[in-house]
Amino acid sequence: MYRFLLSRQWVILTLVALVLMPTMIELGFWQFHRHERRVAQNSLIADNLRAEPVPVEELTSVGHTVPRADYWRRVTAIGTFDTAHEVVVRRRTSADDRVGMHVLTPLVLRDGRVLRLCRRCPPSPPSGRSPAAAAARPAPPPSEGPWEDVPGARPGPHRPAGVPQVTRGLRRPAD
Repeated sequence: MYRFLLSRQWVILTLVALVLMPTMIELGFWQFHRHERRVAQNSLIADNLRAEPVPVEELTSVGHTVPRADYWRRVTAIGTFDTAHEVVVRRRTSADDRVGMHVLTPLVLRDGRVLRLCRRCPPSPPSGRSPAAAAARPAPPPSEGPWEDVPGARPGPHRPAGVPQVTRGLRRPAD
């Protein structure tokens, strides 16, 4: 009655199922561990963004690697923009698919050290102009005078470890 189970198709199907079962179990554990890592990363980011800012000199220095526990930590940096050494990275796409640019401007600290700041400027294309034409426009200059920055410090994919990129939160320092 169950002799058909010994046919070649049923034997192959059974072997394929036996091979796929541990594979699916392993993929389930992989997905679970991936979720745990993401939850830990999100909690690290939330905790570090809630923490009080520290001076950038306390968090990192030249040749120093930022510890993973300090990624996304808010820092303060006081200095003056060096627009003569500014670099514009054009044709960057924002989260809402707008073409823009990144303006990398050195911030010369009071002690002479230099911190690279990414001033993001995603321009929206003016009516009647293409996004490429909008991205080709020059970057807006920073205002003169000292600036204080309260950003998140984190190494990124295009920077060596230990060279933080600082973004967001520019304001005039309190005198």
